[in-house]
Amino acid sequence: MKIEDRERLTEERGRELCKQLGYTDYTRFSGGRDACITKFMFTYAVLADITEWGYGDRWCFESYAKARAALEEWKQRDGEGEPSLWHRHPSSGRRREFGDPTKEYVNH
Repeated sequence: MKIEDRERLTEERGRELCKQLGYTDYTRFSGGRDACITKFMFTYAVLADITEWGYGDRWCFESYAKARAALEEWKQRDGEGEPSLWHRHPSSGRRREFGDPTKEYVNH
């Protein structure tokens, strides 16, 4: 989901909100996008475009280590595209076996 620029948080508010919600590894990209990591029941996720009401996008990972590595790699690209290593992108239905982009399929 694309968020409007007016919904984007300042870096200070993004860090504060993520801390309140228990999200970790808050990252701010130069273009105004931001991202963080959260734990769900069975997976970890990189959340992108944090707002007061939620987030714009998310990618699921098998472990915190994979989510952290993906976020670090994404930082090198300054938030362009999407992170790597994910196994599930809920909003599109895409899945990748073992995070491998050559094994991507859509699960309807």
